[in-house]
Amino acid sequence: MYTLGKQLINQGFNVGIATDKEVMEHSYSIKKFEEAGFYTFFVPFLGMGYKLNNFIRIFASLIRFFRVINEYKPDLIHVHWRVTSFYAELAYRLFGIPYIVTLHSEGISTDFVTKRLSFWGKYAIAISKETYNYLNLAFRIPPYRIKLIYNGVDDTYFRLPNWEERKIARENFGLLEEDKVVCLIGRLAKVKGHDILIKAADILRRDNIKPKFLLVGTGDFNYAKELLKDFHAEDQFILTGFVNSRDVLWASDILVLLSRKEGFPLVIVEAMLCWVVPIRTPAADAYDQIDNGINGFIIPFEDPTALAQKIKTLLENTSLKEEMAKQAIKKAKDIFTARKMVEIYIEVYKELINLKERC
Repeated sequence: MYTLGKQLINQGFNVGIATDKEVMEHSYSIKKFEEAGFYTFFVPFLGMGYKLNNFIRIFASLIRFFRVINEYKPDLIHVHWRVTSFYAELAYRLFGIPYIVTLHSEGISTDFVTKRLSFWGKYAIAISKETYNYLNLAFRIPPYRIKLIYNGVDDTYFRLPNWEERKIARENFGLLEEDKVVCLIGRLAKVKGHDILIKAADILRRDNIKPKFLLVGTGDFNYAKELLKDFHAEDQFILTGFVNSRDVLWASDILVLLSRKEGFPLVIVEAMLCWVVPIRTPAADAYDQIDNGINGFIIPFEDPTALAQKIKTLLENTSLKEEMAKQAIKKAKDIFTARKMVEIYIEVYKELINLKERC
């Protein structure tokens, strides 16, 4: 949302964000949005599920939402959390404000009540072929009402570093110029598959291959430390905590994403733009992002042996790694840039605004 909104602001749009609160630690704070020129509004949106406190807060929630509509007077609404589509539907029915809804991952509830309370506006936006099919099959949204728009990354920020930038990035993590470096960027939790990487490192070590590993993110540090202790791998792994992902990618040769469940992971695209070869599991959107064996690798779930093999292949075959990195950056620039994403969204926005003006 930050990347999309910032690009729109740069092109002369006024962009507002209505939000309840910040969730988890990340670099995209409400303050950052405000500093970038977003108007920000607090609305105590309803949460997921049918809990009593949800129904209790609905009155205050709606009053605040309609106050925002009255003050800000948006030409259209873009929903990024399906639960809040109910608010956009009310704004459309009461004030004629058109809206669209982006679905960021499949697997949301499809029970009768959820379907009745899910609204999609003029178009439902799918961020991958998988979410496209999910909208069509699970929610019976016809193809003419679904737009496929991939999430985009700012390729002026995520880019190939020069020699000095790479050197500084490595020094910041205590790495040597000659080190081979593999990173995993994601919160420290079982769903992210850190255990698979640590087991793969153990396999590689038995083959006398000892790259350095950066585990990047916050979460359950005790979980990660216990895993490292169990496999006697403390000397190879660096727990960085929360740091800038570009700095990590500039210091790395390979990125792994071993999630057991995932949405559209932008970190894969960020890696591709930084000349880092990605290896990932076939969680959501894998085959949209990676052409297996050409610009990265897709490995089976729960398979540390396959992961170790792919890491070994890339570390021992520099020419292959460079060719795959070249293909990765080409695909990312062709399909997954912020510029491309914004161009398509603006076309959709203008269509909705023109329809509103003709009504």
